[in-house]
Amino acid sequence: WTHNKTIQKAIESYRISPELKTFLRTQKR
Repeated sequence: WTHNKTIQKAIESYRISPELKTFLRTQKR
């Protein structure tokens, strides 16, 4: 699903906090 790729790119591309990374990973299904 493309949404997971979007999340993965966000995790890789943007400098975000570990907490936000964890939150984004929980959004993956």
